[in-house]
Amino acid sequence: MRTSVERFFGDGKEHYALNNLRVSGIKKSKVFMDLTCIAIIASKMVKADKKLNHAA
Repeated sequence: MRTSVERFFGDGKEHYALNNLRVSGIKKSKVFMDLTCIAIIASKMVKADKKLNHAA
């Protein structure tokens, strides 16, 4: 079984192109990774909110 962190990074690699970055430099790579993580978390929050509102 994979941990939630492994699933999170697997999702990032599969759906957000984190396995093949097209930026140069560690700082730019970190910014790209941070923004991608924010996007993934935001989309999960929207899904959870929709699920919560649908149940109510």
